[in-house]
Amino acid sequence: DNAISAAAGLYSQFHMLPKRRFDPWVGLGFGWRGYWADLGNGTYGLQGFDFVRLRAGLDFRVSPRFALGPFVGATLTDFLWREQVGSSRYATIDDNKIGTFVSAGIALRHSL
Repeated sequence: DNAISAAAGLYSQFHMLPKRRFDPWVGLGFGWRGYWADLGNGTYGLQGFDFVRLRAGLDFRVSPRFALGPFVGATLTDFLWREQVGSSRYATIDDNKIGTFVSAGIALRHSL
């Protein structure tokens, strides 16, 4: 089994010390999200909205144009439609609940 998720929307970051060697930042956004799981006997799909995307990180400036640093994030998602295995249509989810996607990693940033 495997799964894939894709998202699109609006996202903005505020850099607290953009010209310094260490630059803490926070980001906030929202948008659409799709999630598809291949269960071996077919694909199960979900679509809905991320109504909050929140990230925070610390950039370490390695040159005037490049920064590298850790980040953590969380997204609150409300999946509104699902496609059952073997179906070719999405149907409304009547008993949907808010889900959370959590992320962490190292980001490489390039400035123009």
